Amino acid sequence: MSGTYISLFTDWVSSKRGELTTSLEGPDPSARLDIDTDQLIGRITYWSSGFCDAEIMEVNTENYVYQKHWEHLPPDNFDFEFAEFFRIIG
Repeated sequence: MSGTYISLFTDWVSSKRGELTTSLEGPDPSARLDIDTDQLIGRITYWSSGFCDAEIMEVNTENYVYQKHWEHLPPDNFDFEFAEFFRIIG
């Protein structure tokens, strides 16, 4: 994998609502999408290695209502793989 994966993720995120943060230092650079609502806090973290974590926490209870980890998530699968995340976060 390479920094190209990060670029593809940031390009994909540009069509989504939320805040994008990148961390390009270190051996495995990453980018993060944070989406907050009144009831939920969601985050997708994507590393240049293709590792990815997505999670949604309920604000009032601090319980996770969604958590998923991928060992290798190619950019062409973002829409399919994150569909449930966006369905829950609204």
